[in-house]
Amino acid sequence: MIEKFKEWFLSKDQKVFILETNKSKKSNTSFFSLIQCSQDLNYLKHFHKYIENDKETNFDGILPKNLYGNFINRILILPFFLRKSNFFLIRIKWRRLYSKAGVNNFFYPGSISLYLKFKNLFKGVHYFFKIKSKKTLLIHRYKDIMCGDLIYDSYLRYQQKPTINIADPTLIIFLYECYNQVDFYEKLAKEHSIQKYISSYATYIHHGIPIRVFLKHGIRVYTLSTITANKLQYKELNISDTTHVKPHWNYNIIFKGLKEQEKLIENGLQCFNKRFAGINDLSYMKVNQYNHLNDEKGFTRRFDGVVFLHDFFDSPHVYRSLIFEDFYEWILHTIHLTLNNKLNIGFKPHPNQLPESKKVINKLKLRFPMIEWIEEETSNKTIFESGIDYGISAYGTVLTELAFHQIKPICCGDNPASDYNFIFEATTKNEYDSFILNHIKLKLRSDVCDQLGQYYYMNFLHQFYNDINTEFIQ
Repeated sequence: MIEKFKEWFLSKDQKVFILETNKSKKSNTSFFSLIQCSQDLNYLKHFHKYIENDKETNFDGILPKNLYGNFINRILILPFFLRKSNFFLIRIKWRRLYSKAGVNNFFYPGSISLYLKFKNLFKGVHYFFKIKSKKTLLIHRYKDIMCGDLIYDSYLRYQQKPTINIADPTLIIFLYECYNQVDFYEKLAKEHSIQKYISSYATYIHHGIPIRVFLKHGIRVYTLSTITANKLQYKELNISDTTHVKPHWNYNIIFKGLKEQEKLIENGLQCFNKRFAGINDLSYMKVNQYNHLNDEKGFTRRFDGVVFLHDFFDSPHVYRSLIFEDFYEWILHTIHLTLNNKLNIGFKPHPNQLPESKKVINKLKLRFPMIEWIEEETSNKTIFESGIDYGISAYGTVLTELAFHQIKPICCGDNPASDYNFIFEATTKNEYDSFILNHIKLKLRSDVCDQLGQYYYMNFLHQFYNDINTEFIQ
């Protein structure tokens, strides 16, 4: 509670930013660019530099609305009022910070008419009773905007549920919020001359809806690709690609146009090999799976295959496709396949998972005590050296690591290695089952090393995007 209270006020670093920053001058033009005002000081500092370097453009801001809540808290006046007041005070603070950075005006998607809100609530209730399955929700469109995947992932993330319950009235809240935001951004796009929109992310309702609406109206849209202390890079989106991930489906085509390909492949393999020597090249991994300190000397179990789980609350639809509705449906299917066929498979939870995801794992352990669970601290190096024949992931990074160690990788969703054939990517549930049940028949190609070198170069070393301060986004 105290930590939430602190969010209302400026931190020490934020106070320093306010004191040391001179607001950029406003230009005389009716055109302006929009930025999503992410509540991150590093992100803000980068944008301040960018705004300073572009004197000819006005910059306005979008204050994201991610106040969802569950159905009970929404209809109870006091909890709803407290949550809304909390977000309001936090929003005031960040409005002050972005204003100091040179953002002139602010738009908030919660500011639509009461009439429209009631109308959208009715639409949300009406559609809620039409939902027949999780797949029905995933393909839902509103005003020609694909929004089902955004609603689905937002529900998982903000309700901290491993899967959707289509009978949960809380879904009405997410439908209602989605419709409100579509209507808000439709009006904004029609009434203002927006040059471009820069977003911090592309999944979830409050990120994805403005992106998709603005693209529909022909506005140039960019989303965050890389953010470090010294660099901010963005990717330009289009109607056929609204994801914030790299265009991995074009890796082969792009690579064919590069010079000195053999050197690039060799460089990729050398850099990839460093990961297994204990050098962590994955910034999002808090636990290094190849640090020798994490080697489990006592790990003596022998499995034919190992399932590498995901965090249940990561957005499952960040890539272009997944044959299961979410990670929970995937793991239940895999568990039942294992038990029904008496497969010798171990299940390893994700080492980077949230505490809430660990609770789901604990419930699965109680529900399926006959399943062999591997401690999440066990290093992948130990597992690879134990003699497994194949590994399974929905679409995780571990797939390429398995292939590097000549272990057959099986997956069921689009991923950064989809443009290569060193993974066995199922396109249907039957094919997924067949890959696992007939893993002995699967064979890695002889050119797997060259493909891995190319993959690593393209995914980690190739320069796809320029820094935001260059002509890339002008």
